[in-house]
Amino acid sequence: MNTNGPSIEALAKAAGFSVRDGLQVGAARTLTPDPRWPAVLLIDGMLEPKCLRSYPLDLMLQVIVSEHDSLRADPLEIQALLTTEDLPANTVALALPAVAPEDVRNDLTGLRGVIARVRNPEGGCPWDLEQNHRSLRPHLLEETYEVLHALDSEDPGALQEELGDLLMQVFLHAQIAADAKHFDIDDVAEGIRSKLVRRHPHVFGDVEATDATAAIESWDKLKSEERSAKGDDGSVLDGVPPDLPALARAQSVAGRAARQGFEQAGEGSVTLADTFRSGDSLNASAAGEALFSLAQLAERAGVPLEDSLREATDRFEARFRTLETNLHAEGITIADTPATKLKNSWERTDQTR
Repeated sequence: MNTNGPSIEALAKAAGFSVRDGLQVGAARTLTPDPRWPAVLLIDGMLEPKCLRSYPLDLMLQVIVSEHDSLRADPLEIQALLTTEDLPANTVALALPAVAPEDVRNDLTGLRGVIARVRNPEGGCPWDLEQNHRSLRPHLLEETYEVLHALDSEDPGALQEELGDLLMQVFLHAQIAADAKHFDIDDVAEGIRSKLVRRHPHVFGDVEATDATAAIESWDKLKSEERSAKGDDGSVLDGVPPDLPALARAQSVAGRAARQGFEQAGEGSVTLADTFRSGDSLNASAAGEALFSLAQLAERAGVPLEDSLREATDRFEARFRTLETNLHAEGITIADTPATKLKNSWERTDQTR
């Protein structure tokens, strides 16, 4: 729209909007309006369909046409507008009414609105209103495994759907917390945003990390510094969920210990690794076969392998934490401890447990 076109007040009046109540105004080529507030999109050239992507397709907007020194507003459904090749001659603006948060499409605002609606004591869903953080635990776990299954199937459509189901769980937990006035989804998003920036100084700062290994080392170092700044002398194993499947937990615990420079091989583990080693790396397929064979042997012997591995990880974790405590008492960390001293200290933890 040129400077000689209708005023904002005139356009708002034609659309039946009040400028005083809040109104978004901008060029239809550049403005992506928030559907929760009324908007006037000025037409000056091509209409960018993306500016309407968050609105319900059946929403009635108004096409404002300049005619004989006056403005006329004609109703038109968004779906019809998107399939229409040309706007009426002398169209100067499109007027879009506000929509309810739960009706916003292609945007997290809409999901947030839906979750808030189903959790609303007035007219919400009885099932959703009964839920709490604990009751949703099995659903969160189930949705997580369904995402993993979709990943294994390499089906983008299935992955999109399952990620949506998992995201719903995140929003439900955040809404339950918001209802209790603890935090909301914005706090969740800000927490992880600021953490990612803080933990990626090689991206957002002047630290260099030339490969993934260096990036992980930087991440672990920053985590340790953050714990120290809080006066927390906890273990590097803190944060490994105890409810992880036994094998996943064992690998996570072993990985965190290894990244501190600690690698303790159990009896016979080197020989076992050699049986499925390919060159300088472990063969994933052969490793899987070896684990399956172990599962078969355990089944025949009546050994509950899941429980056995969980107990072995518990023993390692308790011993590793003792090692950390002993070294901290000397004012050093595992990463700073010479290999010989580390080995001796580890052996002593077995005697003192």
